[in-house]
Order: sequence, then C-alpha cells, then structure tokens
Amino acid sequence: DTRSAATAWGKIADILFQRGDYDEALRIRREVQLPVYERLGDTRSAATAWGKIADILFQRGDYDEALRIRREVQLPVYERLGDLRESAITWGKIADIFYQRGEFDEALRIRHEVELPVYERLGDTRSAAVTWGDIADILNQRDDYDQAAEFQLRRLHVSETLGDLDGIAAAKWGLAKIELAREDLSAAFPLIVDSFGLLQQLQRPDGIAAVGSTLGQILLAADEPDQAIVVLKLSLDAAERIGDESLSTRLRDLIDGASK
Repeated sequence: DTRSAATAWGKIADILFQRGDYDEALRIRREVQLPVYERLGDTRSAATAWGKIADILFQRGDYDEALRIRREVQLPVYERLGDLRESAITWGKIADIFYQRGEFDEALRIRHEVELPVYERLGDTRSAAVTWGDIADILNQRDDYDQAAEFQLRRLHVSETLGDLDGIAAAKWGLAKIELAREDLSAAFPLIVDSFGLLQQLQRPDGIAAVGSTLGQILLAADEPDQAIVVLKLSLDAAERIGDESLSTRLRDLIDGASK
C-alpha cells in the first residue's frame, strides 16, 4: 500500500522536522513521499507535501524558494479545487515569509485583505483571532503599539470565549511583547508569567522555550537567580526538544552565569 507507506514516511519527516533534522526531513518529502502522490495523481496530497517542503525551507531561511512553492505550486492547486480555507492558510504562510523578510506592508496587506476575510466569511472565529494576533505582531514591529494592543485584545477576548488556552497564551505573550517594546516591564511581567504557565500546561515546547527565555532574563535582572534558573532550565529543555541549538546555547550561558 504505497499511499499508507507515504503517509508513514510523512510522519517520520514530521518528527525529524520537530527535532531540527531539516536535511533528512526534506529528503524524505522530496524523494520518498512526494513522488508517490504525484504517481497516484493525488494533487491535494502532493500540494500538502509541497507545503511541508516549504515549511522546511522557511525554517532554513530559504525564503525565495519557499515563496515560489507557495505561490506557484501549492496555491494554484487549492484555488483549482475551490478550497477557500487551504488557500487562506497558504496565503498566511506567504505573509509569514514577507514578515520574516521585513516586508511588513505586504504582509499586513495579505493578512487584512486576503486571509482574514476568508475566515470571517467561513465563520471561523478561531482562525480569525489567530490572524488578528499576526496583524498585531506586524503593527508592533512598525511601532504602532496602540493598534497592535487592540488586535491582541480582540484575540484574547475571542480565545477566552472559546476556552482556547493556546490562543490565550499567544495573545498574552503578544501583549507582553508590546509592553516590552513600550519599556513597561510592570505591565509585561504578569502577562509573561500567565503565558508561560499556560504553555507549560499545554506542553508546548516552542512557546516554553521562547517565553521562558524572556521570563528567565527578567528574573535575573530582578536579582532572583534561583527562580530564574528554574525557568531557564525548563526553557532549555524545551529548546533542546525542538532542536533550537542557537537558543539552547544562549540559555546554557545564562544558566551558567546565574549559577556563579
């Protein structure tokens, strides 16, 4: 059963991707999984596999090739199938690329004019709320703190209404980053603590690593080394689990410094 085998290989590639072994994950997607779907004429599964390839390229910083795949390979399939949701998700990934390249105007245009209207039309309030958070991140980068906070608060309200703990954690972290940019540590600190606690509850290593790193540094600056070390060690464990060597190295240095 070649389809089941391709699915199994895809799950292996997912694990390798989470571990940061991008080369092997990419090889499996390109040389093992994708050819099966193309041979079967399964254009949707092939488009999904291409999207996974673009995810790997994005993580490796190969934004041009990731963008080409999104625009020229993946998006046309979903548009041809009339799949509004997958088209919107793909547009969101395109916006991610522009955001990482510092092209904030284009990223914001896509979020506002292309992605968000689809979720609103489909009545998908959770995806709309996530997109509000993405818009807030762009506005924060452009130093438009008041409007960024407004969008994050909208996300927070919807996430609380839905009981979406992941969304609540993300919105509070987003609001904390705005307050940090405003240099208002007293407002940022409780938001970071709440977000970190929720991420631990959800066992989200990517969030624990990022938020814990910031929380640990704040505790160090507040002359709370014992608490800081506990948080930094949790963050380090999470960073190692997701294969983020750069962050892991920084966290080890912080822990070593705090332990002296």
